[in-house]
Amino acid sequence: MGNNEIITFHLTGYATTIVGPGPKGVGDKMGMANEKSEEYDNLVDELRGQI
Repeated sequence: MGNNEIITFHLTGYATTIVGPGPKGVGDKMGMANEKSEEYDNLVDELRGQI
């Protein structure tokens, strides 16, 4: 029922982050480092309730 036209995308983008001068940076894990936000567990529980 009609014609389909090919859709093409050309995407460019950049991602940056700012890491503070503390002793541990993002991804520097030694032991039980926790890099989750304070609300992460609440969000996971909320999403599990929707399944």
